[in-house]
Amino acid sequence: TPLLGGIPIFLAFNLTLFVGYALNNVYIREFLRDKWKPLFLCQIIILVVGILDDVINLKPRLKFLTQIFAGSLLLFFGIGIHNITNPFSGGMINLGLLSIPITILWVVGITNALNLIDGLDGLAAGTSLIVCIAIFGISFFFQNIGISFVSLILAGSVLGFLRYNFHPAKIFLGDSGSLLLGFMLAVLSIQ
Repeated sequence: TPLLGGIPIFLAFNLTLFVGYALNNVYIREFLRDKWKPLFLCQIIILVVGILDDVINLKPRLKFLTQIFAGSLLLFFGIGIHNITNPFSGGMINLGLLSIPITILWVVGITNALNLIDGLDGLAAGTSLIVCIAIFGISFFFQNIGISFVSLILAGSVLGFLRYNFHPAKIFLGDSGSLLLGFMLAVLSIQ
C-alpha cells in the first residue's frame, strides 16, 4: 500500500487555493495576500521531508529540526502566536519574546501529534477532517471568513483522500501526509 498520501492532499489544497485566487475569490485573496509565499514554502519543506522519510526512513532528529525550521520560518514572515486571551479577564496578553518558543512548540507539537496517531485506516485523516470543521466553525463565529474558507478547502482535500483511506485502505497518509496535515492544522489554528 503506497504511503505518499501527502501528495494528493497538497495538490488538491493548493490547486483549489490557486483556482480560487485566479477566480478572484475575495476570501481566498484575503488569506493569501501576505501569507501565500511563506505558507507554500513551509508546506513544500514539510512535504519533502515527509516523502523522504516515507522512502528512505530519515532520522527523527532531522524531521524534528526541519519542523523547528518551518516554525521559525513562519515567525520570520509574521505568522505566529503573538497574543493569548486571559481566561480570567477576557483581555489579551501580549507574549513578546515568548511568542517565539510558544509558536515553535505549537507547530512542532501539533505536527507530531497528528503524525503519532497515523496508525489505523482513516484515523489521522478523519481526525484532521473533524479539526478542519472545528476551525471553520470557530473562525466563522469570529468573522474570520478567510480562515474559515481555507479550512473548508483543506477539509475538502482531506475528505477526497479519506475515501481511499478507509478500511481496507488503498493508500496511507504516511509521514508525507501526516506531517503536512499536522503542520497545516497548526498554522490554521494559529490564524
